[in-house]
Amino acid sequence: MPVSRRSFVQSTEAAGLGLAMRGADAFAGQRVAAALADRYADLHRHFIFEYYPWYAANPYRHWDEADRLPPIDLASNYMPKLGAYDSRSRQVLEQHAKWINHAGAGAINVS
Repeated sequence: MPVSRRSFVQSTEAAGLGLAMRGADAFAGQRVAAALADRYADLHRHFIFEYYPWYAANPYRHWDEADRLPPIDLASNYMPKLGAYDSRSRQVLEQHAKWINHAGAGAINVS
């Protein structure tokens, strides 16, 4: 069944809102990804993940913008599950890659 771009975008927005509302539920992202994959068999072709690798933790870089005081007060609307991470860390990159893969991204745009 053909799906309009508007329908696709509305579904992914709803899924994103669902993820934000569930927060700590470790399996919420997997359930949403599975539901979207059931509805849109070619989801990976439509989903490009934006990745910003410029965050650092020692010393803090970009987390401390707008006079914020990491590690608790971050220049972010949300507290990352990994806290004020260092995006150069192999462990952080591996965890982010797992999450991106589970979300069903077909490509990653590294800024």
